[in-house]
Amino acid sequence: MQVVMSVLLAAGLVVNGGFEDGSKGWSLGSKVNRVEAGVGLGRTAGLVWESNDPGVYQFATQPVSLEPGYAYAFSGWVKAENVKNASRNGTLSNLSIEWRNDKGRFLAMAGSHAVVDNQEQEEGWVKFVGQTPVMPSDLGGATVVCSTLRGSVGQSER
Repeated sequence: MQVVMSVLLAAGLVVNGGFEDGSKGWSLGSKVNRVEAGVGLGRTAGLVWESNDPGVYQFATQPVSLEPGYAYAFSGWVKAENVKNASRNGTLSNLSIEWRNDKGRFLAMAGSHAVVDNQEQEEGWVKFVGQTPVMPSDLGGATVVCSTLRGSVGQSER
């Protein structure tokens, strides 16, 4: 049971989005996230989330440099195997971008969604896409977040 993800952001703003350099550029948390060779799309490296404890809620993050006045498109590939949640059905893994103002206060988050009409890729991979609104003039920072819904158990690859 796992989620594996590869992360892409316009203009190459994500460092090591394909996890080819291990966890370089990423904060993985402690217990449930790891980078593993050969599990990503096309047998590349991938971020693996795995948990048997619904009480553990951790995600992989990376700060990114976004500019005020621009909107950003982002995408990634996700493969989920036997991911379950007691209170929800459907898509349990997500790729998002959250941003803060110049005083460090959380402003908003833009999530992603599975591309409904895409054909299933090799071994169950599904493309997720998202877009931010135009970034505010008081933008102080932004972060890419790879997450699985709180209370989930299983394994997911990105």
